[in-house]
Amino acid sequence: MKCLRSARLAVLAVIVGLGWTGCMTSLSRPVPEKSRYVLRLEPPARQVSSGPTAAVRDDVLRVERVTVTPLFERKGFVYRTPDGYESDFYNEFYASPGVLLHQALVQWLEGAQIVRKVVGGGTMLAADWLLRVDVEQLYVDARRAEAAEARLELSLALFDARKPATDPVLTSRHALGRPVVVGEAESVTAAWDSLFADALVRIESDLRSHFAREVGEPLEASENLRPRGRERP
Repeated sequence: MKCLRSARLAVLAVIVGLGWTGCMTSLSRPVPEKSRYVLRLEPPARQVSSGPTAAVRDDVLRVERVTVTPLFERKGFVYRTPDGYESDFYNEFYASPGVLLHQALVQWLEGAQIVRKVVGGGTMLAADWLLRVDVEQLYVDARRAEAAEARLELSLALFDARKPATDPVLTSRHALGRPVVVGEAESVTAAWDSLFADALVRIESDLRSHFAREVGEPLEASENLRPRGRERP
């Protein structure tokens, strides 16, 4: 009986030792850290024109809160796989996409100098124009790794706040895409930077075109302000 008891204790000691070794090995492995990204958007160099389009409208434009489809309004990068949509736990935006895009849009349009003042949605300042932007798609299509693509689809609506009418005076929609390498965070973040910058260029162009038509001015689009890529069909 003593031999059997000793043998059992020996086996138990070996099992415990192996389990402890496994725990130590697991604890010694480096834990992946989260990477948070901000948008790196640089407004293009704008050419100053001496023509009528150089005049800044004496108006106030308010950019309302950017709304994003709930599926994509999350910090983690969203991937579409053959099994559905998945969120990247380790690579994410510094803030929610709607917040980042709203901040970038206000700063971008301030630099564009289309109107005298551009304010965010939280201000109480009376505005002449209201701009609303909705993001319907914001994800990486990874269903085919060899043809993976970051996709951004958004729509905008401009309202004349000086009139009681509720219908927008301008609407437009843009569906954009950029190729990415699945598994490389740098490739994805570079695609987001490019897509968001392209979207801002297009929004600025939409606004310039509308205001030029409103007063009957000829629109002289600068080559520096042309969209950087093609829209998705």
